[in-house]
Amino acid sequence: MVSVDLEVDTRPAAATDDLKKTVNYADVIRTVEAQLTGKPVYLIETLAQQIAAHLLGTFPVVKAVTVEVTKPFAPVAADFEAISVKIRRERI
Repeated sequence: MVSVDLEVDTRPAAATDDLKKTVNYADVIRTVEAQLTGKPVYLIETLAQQIAAHLLGTFPVVKAVTVEVTKPFAPVAADFEAISVKIRRERI
């Protein structure tokens, strides 16, 4: 499971009600899905980083992104429902 938080200045879009001045969330979902169905990786840290990098590289209006990847039933010797990693990356 993946959760994404985007940091965007929404004022221009809100003032004009213009989708072109913000992020089209359908496009965000397609970008994340492409990472999920692309080349497999072993670490959820790697997946989170790839998702963050692609979102920042694809959507110029996004100033920063927080990505959380949750792995249910992780192969650990403990009784956990899930393990997750959360990263925050910002535009440089």
